Amino acid sequence: MPKRHPFTVHDGCTAGTHLPSRSKITALQLDIFDKRLDFKIAAAGTARLADIVPPARIICDKIVDTAIQQIRCSGNYIPCIKGCSACCSYLISLSAPEV
Repeated sequence: MPKRHPFTVHDGCTAGTHLPSRSKITALQLDIFDKRLDFKIAAAGTARLADIVPPARIICDKIVDTAIQQIRCSGNYIPCIKGCSACCSYLISLSAPEV
């Protein structure tokens, strides 16, 4: 039996998909460099703290991709060098005081 994830993330790119029934839906709208990102997060059942990592990663990746695209479209660049390990797109854990 495949493992069911208690959280799923849907954005404008997931056309034709439907949100799971019996889920609590939370709409999330973000403004990144004047570009609006819309997400719907479906939560079903109980979850562990570790269960939020995959959907957080999806949202984080979308934010980073949008920011990089807007920076490049404005004629700027991100000064990575040969051998870049894409550290600017890592999901980094922070404690409440660090935030």
